[in-house]
Amino acid sequence: ASETKSPSLPENLTAKARITASSEYSPKYQAKFVADGVIPDDGGKQDLGHAWCVNGNTHRAGAEITFAWDQPVTVAEVVYYGRTAWFVEECWKDYQLFVDDASTPAATGRLEMLHGPQRVKLPAPMTARRLRLKFTSSYGGPNPGASEIQIFATSPPDAALYRLVKTNRPPVDEADPAALRALIRELQLIHGVKYATAADHL
Repeated sequence: ASETKSPSLPENLTAKARITASSEYSPKYQAKFVADGVIPDDGGKQDLGHAWCVNGNTHRAGAEITFAWDQPVTVAEVVYYGRTAWFVEECWKDYQLFVDDASTPAATGRLEMLHGPQRVKLPAPMTARRLRLKFTSSYGGPNPGASEIQIFATSPPDAALYRLVKTNRPPVDEADPAALRALIRELQLIHGVKYATAADHL
């Protein structure tokens, strides 16, 4: 009987990059931690030293993270993993991806509020010495960020990406939609306008 080999990831170019950000919450949440190969469990409250996040008081509405290499690299795809160890709302929402010194983004789009890999594909592979990922909005959590950001020269298979991710949340078929709606409405009554995403959650 032949064995089925699990698909592997191409080389993750973030491992060779110098990584900086426009905001870092603390030394325990530096930009460099998006390249440590660790994706903390969602809801596990254990991402110190394994995730990047901004100071939400100053950068909740937007921030930038930059990857720079000494020699040019080929970039085809960026994979974003939201910061979900504390609140899933600490995921970034809208983004623009800039290559080198270009003033026009090579890619734009919207990320989802979820745990797991989200692909940011370039229209075609590009050679770059610098990538700047500009987040222009978040889902409103206290200190948005990323658990991991991967950069690849070729598009990785889904199975290889999802193999890195564990989840503590119940599958959808185990959730109780009526109970969730009741909880959201209760939180609306308690927090009022401070719970601005209540309608989206409903």
